[in-house]
Amino acid sequence: MLRDADSANPDLFHQLGLMRDDYTPKPAFEQYRTLIEELGV
Repeated sequence: MLRDADSANPDLFHQLGLMRDDYTPKPAFEQYRTLIEELGV
C-alpha cells in the first residue's frame, strides 16, 4: 500500500501508506526508495 486511504482519520488502517492521501511522502518513503535503489528490486 503506497498511499493512505485517509490521512486525517486516526484509525491505523487508514494510515498504512508510504505517502499521505494528498501524495506527499512520509518519512519512510525516502528510506523505501533508498532500499529499492540499493537492492535493485
